[in-house]
Amino acid sequence: MAWPFTHGLRALSASPVSYHHRLGTPLLRFGRRDVWRLRDACEGTGILGGVGSGKTSGSGQTIAASFLTAGMGGMVLCAKNNEADRWRKWARAAGRERSLFVIDASGTHRINIMDYVASTLARDGFEQNLAAVLLEAAEASRILKSASGGGGDNSFFRDYAELCLNSALPLLNKVMPQLRLRDLQRFIDSAPRSMDEASSPDWQKSSFCSEVLIKLAALAQGGDSHAARLAEEYADFWLVQFATLGDRTRGSVVATLSATLNGLMTGKIAELFSTDTTIVPDITQEGAILVLDMSAHEFGSVGIVAQQILKLLWMKSIQHRRIHAKMRPQFLWIDECQYFFSEADAEFLSTSREYRACPVYITQDLPTFYAALGGDNAENRGKQIVAKFQTRLFHANTDPVTNAFASEIIGKSRRYKVSWSTSSGRNSGGSGNQGERESGTGGGAGRNQGRTRSIDTYEEADVLPDYFGNELRNGGKENRFKVDAIVVRAATRFRAAKRNRLKVTFDQRARA
Repeated sequence: MAWPFTHGLRALSASPVSYHHRLGTPLLRFGRRDVWRLRDACEGTGILGGVGSGKTSGSGQTIAASFLTAGMGGMVLCAKNNEADRWRKWARAAGRERSLFVIDASGTHRINIMDYVASTLARDGFEQNLAAVLLEAAEASRILKSASGGGGDNSFFRDYAELCLNSALPLLNKVMPQLRLRDLQRFIDSAPRSMDEASSPDWQKSSFCSEVLIKLAALAQGGDSHAARLAEEYADFWLVQFATLGDRTRGSVVATLSATLNGLMTGKIAELFSTDTTIVPDITQEGAILVLDMSAHEFGSVGIVAQQILKLLWMKSIQHRRIHAKMRPQFLWIDECQYFFSEADAEFLSTSREYRACPVYITQDLPTFYAALGGDNAENRGKQIVAKFQTRLFHANTDPVTNAFASEIIGKSRRYKVSWSTSSGRNSGGSGNQGERESGTGGGAGRNQGRTRSIDTYEEADVLPDYFGNELRNGGKENRFKVDAIVVRAATRFRAAKRNRLKVTFDQRARA
């Protein structure tokens, strides 16, 4: 559909960005003999390193420069205040400054989330995608858990909140000229609290929920078959099922929904995501780089939720595009990824190669990542997610869990132990006889010496865990700005090392 761009696609069309699309295209070299190609980038990249290890200024900067040079479009999430400035610098160095579009507090670029979803993901009877977008982002930042107290009933409140959204959004989308979060909140807040209230003339005259239901009924009576279907499917939910919920249960469900929506309806966030639309996630498919400069330090948890929503919309836009051999590769860049991860990421990582998407996730250590996932079996789920990154770079780190994991996935090597043993000794003997006519004596002495060699085989970690904390450089003047990492590729045998791992060095000044 046509969107009211004041910036964006037209600006890019004036100076189109060329790009590489072949999976065999080399993006950068690891050492002198090994090449990292587009197909490798499409299989996901995970970068781990302690604070000050050089993971962003070393391998991160080098990979980002290769993406920019290759003409990719992409989305950048910002956990820190300086992330957007870093990308401005990188884009300028690569000649891609005009490709950069930043959503920030200035309000220059905005997107009405509900309108966008209603016009794309929720078309043709898929209204449940509206609810999915809100709930995915809210769950990832633990807002729903906090709203319901984090108790054992949390799943019930979340499921019922989802049912409410799925029962309200199709009605609003049908009767309202513009779908807004504020109207969604008004609809839920004004829903009847009993069947008596639902039949009350006062409620029917003053309630926004009633107003929507009455408009829907009028459309149905006028012959609109879609309105009739919606009225049949959802009207009884609000007039009977929701109305007869216990006060405490209904209050908890409303609190859950309010916690999800309120932060998106006030202040600067509301201006950016609930007014008009000047830019959409699909713009990256034309070569744009969309930077979400709403760091947790400036916007708080609401900024994280907003970025989660836009990330999900971007993922869906990538997965909905027509697949063909010459489509422009896309990247998703998430430094401090523990702030932004959700269950949708796992699915996206599993299919990224098919859609020519190159996800890069950067974090400090595995315990931080596991803690962000939360819930039961967080460590096992975290390991399953990390396993989806076919390229993993391990920088200097003192975390024993991360270092042991890196050592384990690299594997063991057969070692040989040669043992030598030497033996020596002396021997002597004598004899004698005596008879009537003669006698005699005899004897002898000697020395013997031997040497034996034995070779024993055993297996030992190819890279010991303490190597990551003791041997890898972290850049800076004292290291001549050199940053070391161990890169591990699944099912790969690096030519230089003849193993699945390779020590590589990055120059912090190379792309500055």
